Amino acid sequence: MNTNTIGIAYAGAEYVVSERTLEEVQSAIASATAGRPAWLPARMHDGRGLTVDLLIGPGIPVAVWQVASERGQSLREESSAELASALD
Repeated sequence: MNTNTIGIAYAGAEYVVSERTLEEVQSAIASATAGRPAWLPARMHDGRGLTVDLLIGPGIPVAVWQVASERGQSLREESSAELASALD
């Protein structure tokens, strides 16, 4: 499977993980929430690309999504727009 960019929502901010598949990131999160907390390397998604380590563990809310590479938008943003139009 191709590696892509994965978006992460954590503590009210957005981050990205590159060169890993969605399944790899989900597996790392599942392992950390099932046992000992672990650090997940990521980059801030504010244009600076600052490298950070996110603490992942039980009770720490985190969301992940696949970033759509062809348009530079996340699939989450596209889904939100589709949902809003469906509710009209």
